[in-house]
Amino acid sequence: MSLIKLLVRHPHWWKSKTPDQNQAHQALDSLLKDEEVQRFLQVNRHEGTLWFNRESFEELLFWLMLIAVVDFASDPLLSAARIVEEIEDRYAMLQRFQEAEKKSDYQLEKLFAAF
Repeated sequence: MSLIKLLVRHPHWWKSKTPDQNQAHQALDSLLKDEEVQRFLQVNRHEGTLWFNRESFEELLFWLMLIAVVDFASDPLLSAARIVEEIEDRYAMLQRFQEAEKKSDYQLEKLFAAF
């Protein structure tokens, strides 16, 4: 239920309020400000450090990609070429999330610093 709630709250998670900024960083920052996302990722503080669960993070990335694909594929105004382009862009963004995760040691501060 938690996953459904957070996906409904962030149907266009990739959209940035200021497109000239680092879009991937802003998307991740926006997601992690949501308490539902934090709960899903099992964010916890231990000895002054905020940690997250690797498996939950990877599951979240899968579902974020899925809702992006469904969103673009269901838009009748987009051409097939544009749909593919948009999906590739979202995939590239999620790859940046994964690269940051690998450098993070599952610490939120390091996750953000990897951008």
